[in-house]
Amino acid sequence: MLIIIAWRNIWRNQLRSIVVILSIAIGLWAGVFTMALTNGMTVQRTQGTIKTFISHVQVHMPSYISDPDARYFIEDPESLYSVLDT
Repeated sequence: MLIIIAWRNIWRNQLRSIVVILSIAIGLWAGVFTMALTNGMTVQRTQGTIKTFISHVQVHMPSYISDPDARYFIEDPESLYSVLDT
């Protein structure tokens, strides 16, 4: 009974209901679009920085390729330096 009364009350003023529904839909779309754009820009900036500003040679752990996270670091870089010097 309560749902029927609420449904009738929503459509009592159709123009107001349509404006509110469209406002909510546009707001949700704008939020999702903004988050997707921001996420894409962040990923692109990170990849661009890694590819252009670091060096011509990249040495990293094999698991870094599938998941580029900071937790995959080289624990003993001194041993790597001696290998690279040779």
